[in-house]
Amino acid sequence: MTLVLHRLSYVCAALVTAFFGYPGAAGAQTVENEGESTTEAGVRSSQAPDQDPPSQPDWIATVSAGVIDRDGDATRPFFVGGLSRRLGRGYVRVAATEFRSALRQIDAVLPSRYTIVSAGVGGTFGSWFVDAYGSIGRQKYGGVTTNLGTRESQVGDSSGIYGAAVSGGRFVALSRRLYLTPSAAIQYSASRALRSTISMQGPLDYETDERAWTGSATLRLDRYLGGSNQHLAGLSISRVQTSNGATALSAGGGPGVSATTVSVADGWFILGSSAAIRVAPRLWLDGALNRTFGAQSGNYVVGSLGLRIGF
Repeated sequence: MTLVLHRLSYVCAALVTAFFGYPGAAGAQTVENEGESTTEAGVRSSQAPDQDPPSQPDWIATVSAGVIDRDGDATRPFFVGGLSRRLGRGYVRVAATEFRSALRQIDAVLPSRYTIVSAGVGGTFGSWFVDAYGSIGRQKYGGVTTNLGTRESQVGDSSGIYGAAVSGGRFVALSRRLYLTPSAAIQYSASRALRSTISMQGPLDYETDERAWTGSATLRLDRYLGGSNQHLAGLSISRVQTSNGATALSAGGGPGVSATTVSVADGWFILGSSAAIRVAPRLWLDGALNRTFGAQSGNYVVGSLGLRIGF
């Protein structure tokens, strides 16, 4: 679950900052995200760094929808909406993300719905960029499904989600239309997971802490297209390392016994592709497709489509 929250937090941060940053300035999701995400969220400004037209809008509204296909889980949709405001070479923005996922045990399936809101700031300084955000949300527990049927959770109906991240990097012009962007990010996330077991007294539900520090490094190549560089296509590769890719129960979880868990570190690569197409003077269509490799806690594919409207 930590992997999914990392992805969607990344997407949530990245989708709404894309327009105001030069190549790489949208780095961080992540679902996004997607997160999540998102540099890996694959959305970039549709204007080359050496172009700053006076008509560029100060406000950008973003809506996006996509799916996450994760190992061991059904294909799940997610939705992101956000609003950004330009302030000189900087920006402020807010966003909201909603998605569903399920924790699968041998004898139970425990689905949840996640709603996350975030607020962030960022900007560019010469060829360098920086972005930071904080997020808060709620995980709404669904019914606990076992061989005996589906029932409500015994430990309440929801729990909190918290996170924060900072990212930065630099864009390097290889030519007028081709840019290479190295970037790095670090993120902290905290949530709880609903779990279930069978005791002598019958089914028993309990919660475990899910906390993680996650770092990532990304290398991205962007190519501007069109007579006035109004379109963009990009490829990226990222390495992600987290202190908690999955939480394992080490003791407890029984009647009257607190659950004790251990964090299982994990790492994976992300290959990403994206495109941004300007379909009207102040309207852009964004698309992204990302795939992870090497995750012990399960790999995933994330695809998304979105619109950005300037005003």
